[in-house]
Amino acid sequence: MTHPADIAFHDQADAAEAELSRIIAHAAPDVLGDDAYDAAPAPWLTARLDAFAAAVEDGSVQLCEHLEHATAPLPAFGILGTLRLACLACANTLGPTEDVLCDHCGQATDLVEPAIVNLGTIALLILQCDPCATAE
Repeated sequence: MTHPADIAFHDQADAAEAELSRIIAHAAPDVLGDDAYDAAPAPWLTARLDAFAAAVEDGSVQLCEHLEHATAPLPAFGILGTLRLACLACANTLGPTEDVLCDHCGQATDLVEPAIVNLGTIALLILQCDPCATAE
């Protein structure tokens, strides 16, 4: 028999995923402009996303205080290159602290093509320089 606490946790995770999907659907046009929202990561992203997931698992991702002390799953937002996650209330604190680097080639750039990857309860902003974005 499944423990009621496990059922409640999974229900809360499902609700956090649904809320995040609604937020992304609403915000994606503002972030991505007229580009279609596509949640499927490009092949080059697989290793980077796996590394980010491993960092979440081992606790090396910096969390905002709300996520750090959360007792239930919450939607979280991050920028792939920063290894930081924040709740919706703290998402505006996630901006890059140094030069913006392309997540594909690693070069500093002022021109970026953003994409959003939905990882369940985590939405990651992926930044690519224009040459990398147009090469795909």
